[in-house]
Amino acid sequence: MANIPNTVIIAEKPQQASTYAAAYKIVNRTKHFIEIASCNTFKRGAVIVWGFGHLLQLRDLHEFPGKEHLKKWEYATLPAFFDQPEMKVSTGVEDHFEEIKRVLRDCILRNPNDNTVWVATDPDREGSAIAWNLINAVFSNEEQQGITFKRLFIKSLEKDAIHKGFLNPYPIDKDKRFALEAYTRSVSDFLVGINGTRIYSILLNNAIHFQKQQMNDTSQGKNQIFNVGRVQTAACYLVYDRQMQIDNFIPKEFFELYAEFHAARGSYRGKASLKEDEIAKVQELLRRHNLAQERPVEAFVKEIEKNEKREQSPKLHSLTTLQTKANRKWKLSPKQVLQTIQTLYEKYKLLSYPRTDCQYITDSEFVYLRDNVENYKSILGVQFDNKYLEARNRYVRTDAVQEHYAIVPTKKIPDKELVNSLTITERNLYLEVVRTTLAMFHDDYVYEQTNVITDLNGIDFKSTGKIEILKGFKALWTDEEVETSAESSKTFKENEEQTQNLPLLDKNERSRGIPQIKSGVTRPPSAYTEGELLKAMETCGSSVEQEEYADILKEVMGIGTVATRADIIETIKNTKYIEVAKNKVRITEKGRLLCISVEGTLLASPILTAKWESFLKKIGEGTASSEKFIDSIEKFVTKLVNDAPLRIASKPVQDHIRVYLKEEQDRTHFGICPKCNKGTVVFKKSFYGCTEYKNGCGFQIWPKINEKNLTVKQIKTLIEKQKTGVIKGFKSKTGNLYEGRLSFDNNFKVIVTPEFKKK
Repeated sequence: MANIPNTVIIAEKPQQASTYAAAYKIVNRTKHFIEIASCNTFKRGAVIVWGFGHLLQLRDLHEFPGKEHLKKWEYATLPAFFDQPEMKVSTGVEDHFEEIKRVLRDCILRNPNDNTVWVATDPDREGSAIAWNLINAVFSNEEQQGITFKRLFIKSLEKDAIHKGFLNPYPIDKDKRFALEAYTRSVSDFLVGINGTRIYSILLNNAIHFQKQQMNDTSQGKNQIFNVGRVQTAACYLVYDRQMQIDNFIPKEFFELYAEFHAARGSYRGKASLKEDEIAKVQELLRRHNLAQERPVEAFVKEIEKNEKREQSPKLHSLTTLQTKANRKWKLSPKQVLQTIQTLYEKYKLLSYPRTDCQYITDSEFVYLRDNVENYKSILGVQFDNKYLEARNRYVRTDAVQEHYAIVPTKKIPDKELVNSLTITERNLYLEVVRTTLAMFHDDYVYEQTNVITDLNGIDFKSTGKIEILKGFKALWTDEEVETSAESSKTFKENEEQTQNLPLLDKNERSRGIPQIKSGVTRPPSAYTEGELLKAMETCGSSVEQEEYADILKEVMGIGTVATRADIIETIKNTKYIEVAKNKVRITEKGRLLCISVEGTLLASPILTAKWESFLKKIGEGTASSEKFIDSIEKFVTKLVNDAPLRIASKPVQDHIRVYLKEEQDRTHFGICPKCNKGTVVFKKSFYGCTEYKNGCGFQIWPKINEKNLTVKQIKTLIEKQKTGVIKGFKSKTGNLYEGRLSFDNNFKVIVTPEFKKK
């Protein structure tokens, strides 16, 4: 830098920095910073720096002088706390940190009393914390007194939004408080996580090893890590609680009364408004009305009611609603959706800021969306008359937009070539947002609903018919039933079985009715999909009985944030607490063991988050102390550590450890060793071997034989029966595929006997 600029802009990521720079004239670009030329906004130019992910992170407890012993997990060292939390440079980005530190100090300290540092990270509390952690790592408190700080707070990465944002900075004092709030949450989560994970891992592993000894199980399995955290444990417990509802559900038979009606101009069906748990009660009702099952009786139309119904288009997408729909429609995980729309926001500039929990836009966004309606139509290749060109409260509420507005298309209109160049997932999600946005300008969905009451010897049977009058916004989705809201979706599903094409009927018209008793069985709740789990994390406050905490959880929208919930679900998948099969989320035995261990504690409840957020909000408002909050967290952690031994010693936990060990055995033990008949065959990193290998048993099976990967079932069959059936896919030295059977020779080495087909 020949002429040292007096302004530094701190971006969160390289892509974000490049986007800011593209709005001005670039004079120098390196792998660590971008320099932009002087202009009306930056009279002496500016330098943009950025982090890679989280450039700084909390220093671990054992990294402090005198606390090296905390690196080893021991019960006696818990609980463990900071004397004073500190940040450190994340591994792998040390060179980058040193370079941007040099740039910051050169540009700012060489221009005393004439300098500016812009906080231009993502416009949320976590983004503010990332920037201020960097500022505090580079400048002392005394040096910061001579620096002018400003906050860029924009909700779009388009050039005009960037220019306007730098001319209208956000209040810096408020931003500092937001950063302190996020930092306090981070420190507190760290303390709960490190102490909770250590105490439960130590105690549960001790209990597991003890029970193994009681079972004469000599296998040396690795210690398991039982991760604990404020949000991840509560999210895991949601899955466990749903699984318990499913496991403990007792199906009950019920009986309902239907009738088939044959009128002059067609047939239809009706349903009586009763549901009994005994068939005798329904039969008695029929007898009282001189009716018998399957016996035709004259009926008449008692009432006909016709109503025109209108449905408005769905609300605009928040991150959660888009993740939920994408999971249901394309089986995409919440993490995949977030990563994809982040790319559409940062790389392609096609979508607005994605990490939003809001479903409203302001008047400004509505104006540019309305101005581009025809362009958005061309992207989808559709045409329709614009019904609504004025802002409606269902979609446009400036007062409801706090930090970010709903996910909508930007002013950038992609050509066909760009749309086609997107991946299938990128294209699906982009077009879904375009459709939902266009629907705001489209006509309502209009249909006529007919309700008919037919009298059969004094019993009323209801029939519902539906005639579509105007497709409206639903024409934008050709392959699905559009859910306009949770309520209308529920109503649609409940009424679907009873909705039918009714024949033309007149009031008092006579017909022939045939009563029918139908039985059914109550069903348990279904397992969560990943999308439904995401929604459950957001709405978990509705299940909290204490009104005070329920209100807080409703205000903060549940546990986790819209930006972190996808990562939380990935975390509890990776820690093997939950598993996903065919898009259904189920608790594992490991996850069940942890949940039983923390059952009844605040760790298992969203109330812990409610209590935290109530206090943290005050820190963000400047009316409460960060130090006081962390002090209360230390007391909570101390109680957590002190209570844990009694919990692990409890009968429910000890009982489930046996279940957990049995499941682990079934999963990792493959039978009695056929060679020594003493040990057990287990998987040893790269092969199957005997647990008696130290006593001289050298039994081995390689999982891949003659280029064929063997299945677990084939391995178990070979060990149990000492031979297998015909297996396809072996490859000879000449490269030819053949079929064969596995067995052992006299030394219990695996051999393949080719199976020749008879001509």
